[in-house]
Amino acid sequence: MNFFKCLLTVVAITATSTFVSAAHAEESNLDRHGHFYNWGTGQNGFAYCYEYASDGSVLNQGQPQSTYYCEQREPSHFSWGQGENGYGYCYQYSPRSVVMNEGHPQRNFECERYEPSLFSWGEGQDGYTHCYQYTPKGVVMNEGRPMMNNYCH
Repeated sequence: MNFFKCLLTVVAITATSTFVSAAHAEESNLDRHGHFYNWGTGQNGFAYCYEYASDGSVLNQGQPQSTYYCEQREPSHFSWGQGENGYGYCYQYSPRSVVMNEGHPQRNFECERYEPSLFSWGEGQDGYTHCYQYTPKGVVMNEGRPMMNNYCH
């Protein structure tokens, strides 16, 4: 069976303690030099763009490369997610839905273009009704701070 049609295995680069979970390699990914760029997951659990040799090993001592190279082949996307604090934020995800940018939220504008957020009335911690902004999945945004009332009218 052609190696390039098989699933690549996990690659560990011990020299830099970088752990990369490799994606599928296909012959069409190879450039004229026999290497390719693809999304992978770093040891910290976040997505990065890596350069791979034709045998599936990670090049550049396991250091992530510019996302430009992976975006050309398989673009990332922006979507709403829930932060560790429980509030909604916009994140950038690899094509395999792994969070990028080391988990840092991105500008809301990036998600609003594809999935508009919602404004609705809700009960605040003070027991009163306030206007809140929510992700399309119903997670309150703005770290729970109320919005101006005119957004909910």
